[in-house]
Amino acid sequence: MTTAAASPLRTKIANDLRHWLRESAPPAHSVLPSHKDLCERFEVSLNTLRGALDLLEVDGMVYRRHRSGTFVGEGSHPQMAGFVGLRCINFVRDRPMPLVTMADDFLGGYTDALEPYDTKMRFVTVPEDGSRLDAILSTRYAPAEQGCILMNAVSPALMNWLIARRICFVVQNYGGYSFEGLPDHHRVFANKLGGTLVAVNHVLELGHRRVAFLGRISAGESDEQYHGYIAALRAAGIHPAPGDLMQILSNDVDVAMGPVTEFLKRPNRATAIFAKTHAVGMAVLQAAPSLGIRVPQDLSVIGYSGTPGGETTDPPLTTVEVPYRSVARTAVELLHGAARGEFDTPQTRMLECRLVVRGSTAPPGGAAG
Repeated sequence: MTTAAASPLRTKIANDLRHWLRESAPPAHSVLPSHKDLCERFEVSLNTLRGALDLLEVDGMVYRRHRSGTFVGEGSHPQMAGFVGLRCINFVRDRPMPLVTMADDFLGGYTDALEPYDTKMRFVTVPEDGSRLDAILSTRYAPAEQGCILMNAVSPALMNWLIARRICFVVQNYGGYSFEGLPDHHRVFANKLGGTLVAVNHVLELGHRRVAFLGRISAGESDEQYHGYIAALRAAGIHPAPGDLMQILSNDVDVAMGPVTEFLKRPNRATAIFAKTHAVGMAVLQAAPSLGIRVPQDLSVIGYSGTPGGETTDPPLTTVEVPYRSVARTAVELLHGAARGEFDTPQTRMLECRLVVRGSTAPPGGAAG
């Protein structure tokens, strides 16, 4: 059979396959039956079937993976017709991730979300001087085939650069941030302010009236833990004394030990501490015994982020757990939805933090319950 004579048959089988896919509506990215089964179903030769699948692949109805089979494409669903599909997601950072464990949680979330897709992941850092923004994109794929997750890279210049090139992106942030000067965009973040409110209310309900804050002290919109701490106290009719606040910017336990020890030596010390980071909370647990301070009998301590290790301390550290893995997974899912044109307006996904109560908190002068 010549190519010219075979073309109409391939077109007919492609149309039959297209109708079958839309009628049966198999999930996108699910594997199709084997070529042998499809040949028997549509009563065609293997060469004709392959030619028909070639036509469907151009339309985005199917795609192939070497030695894995043929899979249902996004274009098999009417609402997704014409969608090219993200073949590459660029995870754009403004700086390296601060903790290995945090990076592992993010990677796990990305892997979970990308399991059904044949999508490449790239991790890049925005140039410090803002030049060569084109370097964040892969040279192996067309811009229309790429999307970006901006990992705490809240940059108007970068966002506008992506918008001008019609590249879908989602901002994935550790917490909330100011919208001032930013174009409209999709975003995912953890509700750190809400998590702090729950944590401080926990020790207030235990009976504490002097709750200290160790961490970054700022009125800036991004310092949600400090705002949550102040809001919880004021709602209880409490105003923190100046001596109950100490600015500690380090996320390293050894570096935090010095200022933490200085704080614990203060006279008339608070009976509870909210530590803005996991490292500061761990430093309090390590420094307290050497000063004759018993946790939780003399001092209740709450850490933040839920980084592994707090459950094995003595006593185990009560902590606010940030859902890093869920944040990462949600960001990828939102990006795919945006690329498919599912949203008419910018979307916000705010994920709640969870308080994990362990042995480092108790009523004033009492033992952990």
